[in-house]
Amino acid sequence: MLIAISIKNWKSFKNQVSFTMEAGREKNHSETVVKLKKFRLNLLPISAIFGPNASGKSNFVKAFSFLQNLIVDPSKVFVSAEPFGFRLDPETKNQPTELGVDLWLNDGVYSYSLVLNKQKILNERLSFKNTSSEKILFQGHKTNFRRTLKKRNFTRLYQIFNSFFAEKLYCTKSSGRSPD
Repeated sequence: MLIAISIKNWKSFKNQVSFTMEAGREKNHSETVVKLKKFRLNLLPISAIFGPNASGKSNFVKAFSFLQNLIVDPSKVFVSAEPFGFRLDPETKNQPTELGVDLWLNDGVYSYSLVLNKQKILNERLSFKNTSSEKILFQGHKTNFRRTLKKRNFTRLYQIFNSFFAEKLYCTKSSGRSPD
């Protein structure tokens, strides 16, 4: 289950933006909230992104899709001639992009973060949190993007994300349409 995703310097997002599934203090419909008592988290079962045209909704989804493809099927991701960075400021256009996601899966929280530019993964980290500790599963710095995709062992990360993305939304299943 998605807990949160954060984006910084990605297409139309200059500053860090976070989307969280954590429930607020509202008491109406509290029976629908997923309660993870061990972690003191209350998660919403569903959420929506809405806003005016050109407000970044599609770029937000593209960031999540990019992250998904990088992990689940790295052969789809390639070094881009086009910068990922915020396009309306010449200074940030070529600065690194930061993406992060927190997932609840198998009685724990997995956190994956990535800092990259159009040619390299500059920093990458996967950690697992249970109620008593956090374990870093892997961490890497300044790796050539292509070399990383070919040589790094994606087994654990692939299993985590593949399990997560295999869970389709009810409306996607019932309509018979792909979420893409």
